[in-house]
Amino acid sequence: MYAGSYPTFLFIVWGLTQPSENFIIGFDIFTILHLALHLLYLRHQKNEFKDWISWTIITGIAVFGTLDLLF
Repeated sequence: MYAGSYPTFLFIVWGLTQPSENFIIGFDIFTILHLALHLLYLRHQKNEFKDWISWTIITGIAVFGTLDLLF
């Protein structure tokens, strides 16, 4: 795992455990945009996210982010 991932992961966990509605809305929007970027670069030659496990995680997070924004 890339060393820069640890602070990002800790920031996300910290943000999701705080009672800040703005962070959660921003994170929900990020998950949707994240899926859109993966779809946009699906056929890129250096794309390494082609297995079903990666797509299950990426799509699942985006679906739940969308549901959280709607309800």
